[in-house]
Amino acid sequence: MKDAQSTRRVLLVGLSDDEREIFGGCLERNGFLVQAVAEPDTALRLASDTPPAAIVTRIWQRGSTDGIELTRRVRAHPATRDVAVVVMTTRIEAECRAAAIEAGCDGFLLLPATAELVVYQVERGIASRTPGARFPQNAASTATAEPEDETRQVMGGAGDDV
Repeated sequence: MKDAQSTRRVLLVGLSDDEREIFGGCLERNGFLVQAVAEPDTALRLASDTPPAAIVTRIWQRGSTDGIELTRRVRAHPATRDVAVVVMTTRIEAECRAAAIEAGCDGFLLLPATAELVVYQVERGIASRTPGARFPQNAASTATAEPEDETRQVMGGAGDDV
């Protein structure tokens, strides 16, 4: 059983300083406790000890474990299999999205993405993995309301993922 703190904790894995500031700040303003880690292996250790509500990770990471492998390991571990995972990348190839979905991610974002869209994907992922939970449908909340044109925002980036 998760305690109240872990149900609102989000791990940000391998994000740049700017991404941590922008996405983490928006998550915090929406009531999440944000913890940033540089490496997927560290994130998996932390998540195994105290499962967060969600993990937000880039596909490409420094080191031997990428965001896809992190997602697979989260799904395979009994302590973390119910943790929501949102994968983000700047790579536009369909194979990237397919690999993330096959690994078991709950949300996939093509960067650049708005901070509100990241919060939306995190909240949606948490709701989908929480028995009896309903995804917030409050249109007055920018962060919880589905963006008007999510496809444009999700498909809006290109370039190299670092």
